[in-house]
Amino acid sequence: MHKYQVYLFDLDGTVYAGNRPIESCISFINQLIKQEKKVVFVTNNATLMEKSLRSKLCKMGIESNNYTFVSSAMVCALYLKNQGIQQIHLLGSDALAFFCKKENIEIHSKNPQAVVVSLDISATYEQIAEAAYIIQKQQIPLIATNMDLRLPKDEFFVPGAGTIVFMVEQAAGVKAYVIGKPAHHMIAYIQKKYPHYRKEQFLMIGDNYFTDITFGIENSIDTCFVETGVHTMEFVEQQKKQPTFKYAHL
Repeated sequence: MHKYQVYLFDLDGTVYAGNRPIESCISFINQLIKQEKKVVFVTNNATLMEKSLRSKLCKMGIESNNYTFVSSAMVCALYLKNQGIQQIHLLGSDALAFFCKKENIEIHSKNPQAVVVSLDISATYEQIAEAAYIIQKQQIPLIATNMDLRLPKDEFFVPGAGTIVFMVEQAAGVKAYVIGKPAHHMIAYIQKKYPHYRKEQFLMIGDNYFTDITFGIENSIDTCFVETGVHTMEFVEQQKKQPTFKYAHL
């Protein structure tokens, strides 16, 4: 576990569960930072902003600001820019709206080139129906920040972005193009930030087999499953492709 140079951590269910810190992971992160390892928080949660996250992690016991934050919202906005998409219909978070505006993307266009969906805790039926309607009427693609169906909150789970995306997909009769884990976009973004490190020097740590662990496996990165969130050890051990490491907690 200590041979790696760049440690990629999921957040929800790995570092914390809602507002409850996962103490074993907090301690491990502090050790890595003291050893001058690179720590990157890689989250599919498109509602997070860096300033509020840093404040939250500080209160939870992360002793240094010497880490990098990468979210599906950040990477999604860059993807849209690189694809030449300048006008969208957005059904998503304030954070995603912020990153899109930062890339000069109009978020509520009358002539959108795509419908973009993320987790939005204030989304209404009417907004979901409108997104599906626009896709069908204008024959434009559906782009999703991520497909996490549920998120850990305290001792239980709440619906994730995937539940909203799934409703739009089913109503519009299309499949979303997904930016977040396990797709390759986020690791490409991280590699640009750390160009001097090889993939063999990366380790992905997370609780969700279908996002975190599959993300590492499909992008040729070693993985560490922790049984602190979405999936159980029993479930992971039944999967055909196994993580490099498996622990109840760090």
